[in-house]
Amino acid sequence: MSSTLTQSVLSLNSITSALKSVTEGGSDSSVSQLQTTLAQITAIVSDLQTEGKAFVTSTTEAISKIKPEEAAKPSTYSDLLKNSVAGFSATVDSAIQTIAPLKDSVVSSGNLLQTTIAGLTSQLSSLQSTLASNQASLNKAQKSYSLLSGLGSLAGLSGLSGALDLVKKWQGVITANQQTFQDLQTALTEKNQLVGLLSSANSSIADIYNILPGLSDTLHFLQNDLANLASGVNEDSSASAVPVIVTTITGALAELNAALS
Repeated sequence: MSSTLTQSVLSLNSITSALKSVTEGGSDSSVSQLQTTLAQITAIVSDLQTEGKAFVTSTTEAISKIKPEEAAKPSTYSDLLKNSVAGFSATVDSAIQTIAPLKDSVVSSGNLLQTTIAGLTSQLSSLQSTLASNQASLNKAQKSYSLLSGLGSLAGLSGLSGALDLVKKWQGVITANQQTFQDLQTALTEKNQLVGLLSSANSSIADIYNILPGLSDTLHFLQNDLANLASGVNEDSSASAVPVIVTTITGALAELNAALS
């Protein structure tokens, strides 16, 4: 089920905050860019909602204030629509064009993260094999040391010392590789969290992007189709045409108001 514009904005704000917490303050430059991109989208939509609500209110008031002698003329509504709708219609079309590359940027970031995750997963798999080999070498070195220790003086100090050094060497190698493994796991967990957040962000952006064309279509209908229709109505037909025109305008404004919620 699609979200409303307000729900989408709230979702994107929440995701932007979550991105910061995932990276412990947003130190990752790519994540910082994502936060900026999402903030740009939410700002565009929030401004659009504010301007849209003002447009609906002012247009509704303008209709209610039409003088009785002008209310019976279809051209009155044609002039009103052509003058009042143009500004907000341009704003909606501009928003669609501005959000498009931002939307693509978020998608690209998600694809890049998936590639990074695949690389980290491969590294972890390879490191697991390395650690298993390291452990086998350590076990072998420990057995040699234990054997030489059991021989006591027969093993010689140099032999015993060399065996101990070998044990320490493999212990050091394993410790270092285990730390690398933990670091990779942490990075992978973070990237998976980011992918989850980006998936949610893409869903919210898609909802926004699905709503805006509908707004644009309605506005273009008012500004062009209905306005032209009203201007072409002759005086003989005005009595029956005006109520239809007014009802259509009122219905379209209600539709816009709902879409902007």
